Amino acid sequence: MTDFRIFSILFYYIVMEKRYKIGEFALMIGVSLQTLRKWEKAGKLTSYRSFGKVRYCTHEQYLELTGGSVGSSKTEETSVIYA
Repeated sequence: MTDFRIFSILFYYIVMEKRYKIGEFALMIGVSLQTLRKWEKAGKLTSYRSFGKVRYCTHEQYLELTGGSVGSSKTEETSVIYA
């Protein structure tokens, strides 16, 4: 495998795939960091580690846990009206 091919594969997984640090992920899905750790031990969630050993979860995992699908990611907007 050439260096360019290895670089291309790493580039895709590091840059193109949306990743969230464990703390961010916990806030996004509305659970505590401790709950995520329990889910990891129980096998409900698999976190990954970056080269710097920072744990992260992927956007696909977020969609799975929130009931979304990879192809139909929609963002919700909240409107606040002041009277």
